[in-house]
Amino acid sequence: FVGTSGKSFSGDIAIDDISVKTCLITPLCNDKDFMCLTTPKCITPYKVCNFYDDCGDSTDENSCGDCDFERDYCGWTSPENYRLWARFRGSTFTNGTGPDTDHTTGKANGFYMLFEAHLGVRQGEQ
Repeated sequence: FVGTSGKSFSGDIAIDDISVKTCLITPLCNDKDFMCLTTPKCITPYKVCNFYDDCGDSTDENSCGDCDFERDYCGWTSPENYRLWARFRGSTFTNGTGPDTDHTTGKANGFYMLFEAHLGVRQGEQ
């Protein structure tokens, strides 16, 4: 994906047209964690399909599916103590930030996920 930064502290983060895969949780980790295939490691579900190789062998990123957010959230959730992402379309609330159109459709009525970065984070958020 492509990212651009603004000229001031105000900004937004928007993503669209990503691949998110369904990954299996093995019984060798606790029932909520994901077990990496070739490395003896258990990771939290939030690290599975997050576009970063947390396992070191890519098994946490190998079985992710496609999502363009046009129909729904595709199972996208924000973990506890994290600022919430929102399914959004059109221009953002902050003038001069974010996309004017959706990456998938090229139109203002297409959906993408938005994180209002200009709001900052509260203590305990990541």
